[in-house]
Amino acid sequence: NTRTEAFGPVLKTAIIFGSENLSTDNYFKVYDKALRVRRVIKEAFDKIFAEFDAVLMPACSKMSYNDEMLADKNASFEENLYTAPASITGLPAVVVGGGQFIGKAFSESMLFEIAKICEKEGK
Repeated sequence: NTRTEAFGPVLKTAIIFGSENLSTDNYFKVYDKALRVRRVIKEAFDKIFAEFDAVLMPACSKMSYNDEMLADKNASFEENLYTAPASITGLPAVVVGGGQFIGKAFSESMLFEIAKICEKEGK
C-alpha cells in the first residue's frame, strides 16, 4: 500500500515506462540509443561550459498553472522536458522562479550563490 498511497499517477506511469524500456527486448532499441543521445547532449554542455559558468534555461512552460492544467495528467509529464537536460546529463541545476541554472559537475555551491542573488534581487 505504501507505493499505492505515496506515488501519484504520473510517477507510476514513468516507472512502468522505464521498466518496459529497460527490458532485455528493448535494450538496444531504446536504452542503447538513449545513452548515445545522452553523450551528445553532455558534449554540447561541455562546449558551453568551456566559455560559461552556467546556463539559464526555462524550468517550465508557464509561471503559474490554472486548475485545468493541473487536472491534465499529461501536462505535468510533458513539463519534464524542461528539466530533462540536467537530469539526463547528471549536471547540477537549481530552479529560481520559472528558470533554472545548470552548471558544470560539482558546481552546486556556485549555483546556490546564483540562486541566492536572484532571490535577493527578486528576479
